Amino acid sequence: MTLNDKPRRSIRIALHQDKGAGRNLERLLLEQGIDPTATSITADVVIADLTSRAPTEINSVASQLREISLDKPLLFLVLPSQLDLPQVKQLAKNETVIISAANERALLAEIAHRTLDTDRASEAAIRLQAISATGLGALPTHHASPEASALLIAPPGPRALDLSSELSLHTSLNTAMSRQQALSALEHGVADRIFILPPQNRRQSAALIKLLRRHSMMSGTPVVVFEEKPNDRHRDYWTRMGADAVVSTSEPALAAAIATQRRRARDAKVSSESLLKHLSFTDHGESSRLCSPKFFDSALALRCRSDMTFCLGSLRLTPHSGETHPQIFTEPAIYVALGCQPADLVTRAAPDTLLISMAGADLHHAKRTMRMISTLVQDLKFGTQTAPITFSAKTHIVQAGPGMQPRDLIRRSLKGLQASKPADVLLA
Repeated sequence: MTLNDKPRRSIRIALHQDKGAGRNLERLLLEQGIDPTATSITADVVIADLTSRAPTEINSVASQLREISLDKPLLFLVLPSQLDLPQVKQLAKNETVIISAANERALLAEIAHRTLDTDRASEAAIRLQAISATGLGALPTHHASPEASALLIAPPGPRALDLSSELSLHTSLNTAMSRQQALSALEHGVADRIFILPPQNRRQSAALIKLLRRHSMMSGTPVVVFEEKPNDRHRDYWTRMGADAVVSTSEPALAAAIATQRRRARDAKVSSESLLKHLSFTDHGESSRLCSPKFFDSALALRCRSDMTFCLGSLRLTPHSGETHPQIFTEPAIYVALGCQPADLVTRAAPDTLLISMAGADLHHAKRTMRMISTLVQDLKFGTQTAPITFSAKTHIVQAGPGMQPRDLIRRSLKGLQASKPADVLLA
């Protein structure tokens, strides 16, 4: 996962499972810095472990947990052997189902995705209210794209035909039985999920995955590899090559479910990031990553009234040349705005000073964000090639506290910037 795929605060999990079950899961979450002891009210995500449940109990337990989870994202954890149960198939139609209890990477990715999705939805709601309050901007237009098919890449033979037939029961599928067919299909972007049954020489398939991961248009495409009897050595190898999961050839339903989850997570991430990028406006109502103070102040006031974690960062640019003309700060200010995440709202408090509202970021992660942004602007040369201008950047961060007023928040941030050194922090 990239930095944009990870929440910028500690994640809290409400874990519902039978006594004595899932101790390894608790340890996994703790090792990842995730608190699995939150209540359903305080949690970011609710996990329901159904791995020890009898088929007759699944529906009733799922109904109870839906009520307990309230409006929180709810993940069901089941075993591969439970996949064909009618009760689990019904859940999969309406809920997020983490298919395999052994697939730790999938579970962690889904937790991060659901937390990010909630945070982005909260920020989008704030900005939509700010649009109404200020009268700036309009909703971005969404153009739906046609549904793509999955692609199975396999050497010709009976195993490929059998696997293709079984996979087709769970997903729309095209099959490529030669390297040329596979490259042609990938070149035309006909696949949104890729399954690979490697030949005896696995290097060819590994090289194909590496190529996919380097290709910007398909770098996030889910890839699931089939092995006859997958073991830890297989999983380590294919994970290093860039595969999302390794699944037994006897479990095509599991492979289809994992690939579909990855695709949904990728599509939701792209959609939510794109929406936030366009929900930032100038005084003329035009979409811009560098928004007007009017829109920024309105969104900040709404954010201060919410209970979501966030920080306010400030950054001051100082040209090494000693120039003070306001025009020289325009280009680095745009670069700062482009370097921020879509959930960050950026405005200019003065020609040389930027304010950055970092939704969903705690103090630790806000410091990291500001350090990256200041490094970006200090490493670049602006102006013309014959007369380049370089800048130093001073930053300051204020963590928003309950009941804080937006004017006070901005005043503290700018006041702290006056005397701060790079990465100085004020706790509000």
